[in-house]
Amino acid sequence: MSRSDKLSDLMLGIVVKKRPAQSRFSFWRKMNTSDGAIQIQNVSGTRLNTLTNILGLPYPNMQAKAYADTAYHSIKTGQTLNGVIDNATYGTKDPSSTQQFWTVPFPASSPFQVTTPTSGVKFNSSLGPQLKMIARLIEAGHRPAANPFNGFGMKRQIFFCQVGGYDLHTGQTDVPVGGSVLNGAHANLFAEVSQCLNAFQAAMDQIGTMHTDPGFAQRVTAFTCSDFGRTFPANGQGSDHGWGSHHMILGGAVHGQRTYGTFPTLAVGGPDDTSTGRWIPTTACDQFFATMATWFGVDSGNLAAVFPNLGRFSTSNLGFI
Repeated sequence: MSRSDKLSDLMLGIVVKKRPAQSRFSFWRKMNTSDGAIQIQNVSGTRLNTLTNILGLPYPNMQAKAYADTAYHSIKTGQTLNGVIDNATYGTKDPSSTQQFWTVPFPASSPFQVTTPTSGVKFNSSLGPQLKMIARLIEAGHRPAANPFNGFGMKRQIFFCQVGGYDLHTGQTDVPVGGSVLNGAHANLFAEVSQCLNAFQAAMDQIGTMHTDPGFAQRVTAFTCSDFGRTFPANGQGSDHGWGSHHMILGGAVHGQRTYGTFPTLAVGGPDDTSTGRWIPTTACDQFFATMATWFGVDSGNLAAVFPNLGRFSTSNLGFI
């Protein structure tokens, strides 16, 4: 949507809101884990107890005390989180457990394997495990804090994850090495985003079924975000840094199966081109996120404070949700 010459990652955001009658709260967390367990590696049992005891000692040095308090708090928070997401009755069981919660969307093993439909290439995804962990946290946050549910009782949740590999100066397709333009790194990235988001949406549906809440998926919205576009002309087997690009939004509340904004004229030197195959954006990031923020609960009187440049554009709501 806007220019960048540095980014090579695709950011995905997940926003969750509770039923309208409940109050608002924001919860920000960035997760990048394969198995869902938040813990210190190679430290458990007696070692872990010893470490927490040491961290709990009084420290006269302010810096040492601050470090010890932060580490102690992190360990305890991780233990609390693991206890909630692995709850014997309501939790989303990890694949290593005897009970597997994700019967449909996520595989019963740690690697999330993607298969590119055009080439049959199989590879392990780094995005799938991130979305799986986010799904588990969403379920735990949705669950009431009181017994017997023992969840977090969150009112609002916001998550971000990311996947790299989009800076395709070369290897974007298998052409001209005897392959097809439908195969290559770009096709693999599209397959990954497609299959991982499909699994995530299926997980939201499953959580709604689990909690007898048919409207649950309508309160969870996923979207892609990146400043990183690509040029229309190729530079051999790849493309260069671009400006405007397309993004996806997914969820039960989304007015889907349509394109919002103005689709560019795909012609070098055309009306939407800078003369180098870099499309001039027609929709601002401010409009995109203001639309999301309105759905999330930001009232119109505060939109200008959140998005100071919003008044430069024709509308603050694109109507996609």
